[in-house]
Amino acid sequence: MDLLGEVMRRFSLLLPILFLFCQKSSAPKEEKTPPSQITFSLEMEESISGERLYRIYAEKSLLYEEKGEIAVIEPRVYFFTDGRVTSRLTAREGRVWLKSSNLLAKGEVVVATEDSTYLFTDSLIWNNSEQRIETDARVKIKNRSSVLEGEGLIADANLSQITIKSPIEGKSDYEFK
Repeated sequence: MDLLGEVMRRFSLLLPILFLFCQKSSAPKEEKTPPSQITFSLEMEESISGERLYRIYAEKSLLYEEKGEIAVIEPRVYFFTDGRVTSRLTAREGRVWLKSSNLLAKGEVVVATEDSTYLFTDSLIWNNSEQRIETDARVKIKNRSSVLEGEGLIADANLSQITIKSPIEGKSDYEFK
């Protein structure tokens, strides 16, 4: 086979692949619904029978009334027990579902308690009806004497009752006797 024939054969094999890559998608693009309202310096509080559960602050929020959601930028959430702040959550972004008052936090999520226990993860949900934090993401928990890591977690807001779903890795300065 001559050189020109070989080049033409290879080009004809590549032509259908090139056609697929260069083709414009015929699927309609999904339109994003614009927010009903944009607010700067949001402050919102959730309570049951007058008892505060959490207070959320955000630099910017976008209300999606039809979805019943509020997207929040750089949220700070303060969790309360018996009227006093017991922990604070910070994240890059999040969501508040208006019907359930559940929260989603994403991006460099940190929960810090009053007794200096810290939870680090990339995302978590505050399940308001269960009054607990839940995630399937990688977690790290640090306090004065130990560092624990694992996958997934269920905990109360002040991190006094924690269940890590996977085998735990870590170290502790605590001496077992």
